[in-house]
Order: sequence, then structure tokens, then C-alpha cells
Amino acid sequence: MKTTDKTQPNKAASAQPAKAKHPWSSNIAAAHTRWSKLTEGDLKASGGDQKKLTEMVRDKYAISQESATSQVTSFLASH
Repeated sequence: MKTTDKTQPNKAASAQPAKAKHPWSSNIAAAHTRWSKLTEGDLKASGGDQKKLTEMVRDKYAISQESATSQVTSFLASH
């Protein structure tokens, strides 16, 4: 019989994508200020999607997935 450890957090529940507090269109200028290597077109194309935006930041800035995820999550949580 298989048992599960109830002390471990549910990864699916803790992996919820961050969401911006305001419509993405109102955050594009702030996002461009934060990540100037991303064009307004790039940012519009992302639609504010955390995964797409993280990939763009990671690729344009040649940083780790972890660092890009941290930056994007923080940005979306504060905007």
C-alpha cells in the first residue's frame, strides 16, 4: 500500500502563476522600464503570461530560468 507524506506541500497548488493586479496593457511601460531589452512588441506579444514573459527575460538577458522566474514573479505581484 502506497502512503503519501502529508507534510509536503502540494507542488501543483504552490506553482500557481503570478498574476498582475492590473490589465497587462497598463503594465507594458513599466515592464519595458524594468526589461529595456524587451520591445513593446515583445511585451504585448507576451500578453502578460508569466511563462512567456519568463522565457523572454531569460533569453534576452541570458540569465538562469530561476532568476528570470524570480524577476517576473516579483514584477507581476507588484503590478
